[in-house]
Amino acid sequence: MYSNLMHQGIADTVFTEEDQREIALIRDNVVHDMAGSPMLKERAVSFLKGKINGFSIEDDMVGDYLESIDFNKYIFPTAIYDAQTSNDNYAKLIETISTTSGMIQRGQRIVSRGELITDNTWQNIESLRLAYESTQNLGQVRNWLLGGKVIVISFAIGVLFLFLIYFRREVFQHRVKSYFIVFLLLLMVLAAGLTSNAENISIYVVPIAIMPIIIQIFYDARLAIFVHMVTIVVIGFIVPNSFEFVFIQFVVGVIAILSLRNMHRRQQIFLAALAIFLTYSTVYFGLAMMQEGELEKINPMQFAWFAGNSMLVLWSYPLIYLFEKMFGFLSDVTLMELADTNHPLLRKLNETAPGTFQHVMQVANLSEAVIYKIGGNPSLVRTGALYHDIGKMENPQYFVENQSLHHNTHDKHSFEESAKIIIDHVKDGVKIAKQYNLPKPVIDFIKTHHGDSLVQYFYRSHLNEFPDEIVDESKFRYPGPTPFSKETGVVMMADSVEAASRSLKTMNAETIENLVDNIIDYIIKEHQLDDADLTFKDITTAKDIFKQKLKNIYHARIEYPEEKGKS
Repeated sequence: MYSNLMHQGIADTVFTEEDQREIALIRDNVVHDMAGSPMLKERAVSFLKGKINGFSIEDDMVGDYLESIDFNKYIFPTAIYDAQTSNDNYAKLIETISTTSGMIQRGQRIVSRGELITDNTWQNIESLRLAYESTQNLGQVRNWLLGGKVIVISFAIGVLFLFLIYFRREVFQHRVKSYFIVFLLLLMVLAAGLTSNAENISIYVVPIAIMPIIIQIFYDARLAIFVHMVTIVVIGFIVPNSFEFVFIQFVVGVIAILSLRNMHRRQQIFLAALAIFLTYSTVYFGLAMMQEGELEKINPMQFAWFAGNSMLVLWSYPLIYLFEKMFGFLSDVTLMELADTNHPLLRKLNETAPGTFQHVMQVANLSEAVIYKIGGNPSLVRTGALYHDIGKMENPQYFVENQSLHHNTHDKHSFEESAKIIIDHVKDGVKIAKQYNLPKPVIDFIKTHHGDSLVQYFYRSHLNEFPDEIVDESKFRYPGPTPFSKETGVVMMADSVEAASRSLKTMNAETIENLVDNIIDYIIKEHQLDDADLTFKDITTAKDIFKQKLKNIYHARIEYPEEKGKS
């Protein structure tokens, strides 16, 4: 019994249950498979004692002798664990494992165009890739793949710049604005690339719709759609199921742009996120049904990824604010906040120069009505009109809308001094605007609403008073510049027309129409609108709107007859 136990092997190492399945004993260079694990010394001692105690021994002397034997002296490890040999055999087994999966016959089709990629199909494709790479120079293949991706992305960005050059030159010439578009494009490509290489994360969790939303808010819808198309085509080269991805993202991007054409309220971003989720879900469901034809094969988890995507789209609202500060943009959200008459600066204008406040309100209404008709940014033109005369707060009593009927503060000044006070309201307005951190596009309205025109009243008065004197026109001329956009040009016309209408002694349709025609024709004659991007049709439309609006403002009131006494 002792010999059999020692021959079976006494182990010096504890083996796990899994290891016990693959234990082999090497004796005299011959490998013997073992059905179980060799005993440890302690267990072997207990085993022998148990066997002896189970024997029926009549001779007490023999029994006492057997019980007195210390088996620990006679039992020792005979099966020594050979770590080096085990590791070598383990490495050889790993080398025999094939890196490919399954058996594909020559000419056998792995997957058809438009067919849904299953786990088994993906394994076949991945095995094909590994087998192909094993027969090629892997480093060279990777370099070619990287080079191809660089060429495709560079070409796509080049097409984008061509679009900017030919159709959005003002964006292309503004370096920060063009770099910002490329920054967003590369950011989305990077996010998609990292996600596509991550395990257990769907590519559809990347909120690509944020990009067209932000571009539309800072630029326009046409540019947003074009940039969105370029971006998803580039990403389509690095993600699986490219056609499905590009189609879904294109539809979602268009819906996102349409749902936020004018972002004036915070709840609009929530409605846009809901529209994006519904679009993702509906288009995916349609494609899945078209490819599979069975509801059971639709992946419910995909809808959770769509929901996560839509939640991430909500981050576009704080991102708009962040990008405004970083890149100097101006969104409709900020314009709407500035156009609130409870803004501290507008409240101060109302308190300091109430006549001017009423004037700018009328100019804002007139300008906004025109821009709605001829095209442009209504929020920008309204906000610019509200702030264009804030410089009058420095000397409100010198402007006719704030003067009393029987007192004119200019009477104690020379014509040159009065002209300087009037002209300085432009410089004062710019200074006040900067103190209140108004954005540059709003400050542009302050600078351009008089262009480089003359202060006609005081200039002509000076000529009449001193006919023989050579007059320095620069003392009577605004510093400029002239309007350089539709919005600034419309505010100049609205400001001049509204101010002049207050001086009409007779208010009727004929006098108002003549006034509007004469004022705007004079502005054109003085070349104040040469850079304003306004067509003759735009100017004619503006005239018609000004005439109609002023008639409504100064319409003749009906005189109600007095009530006759009852008999």
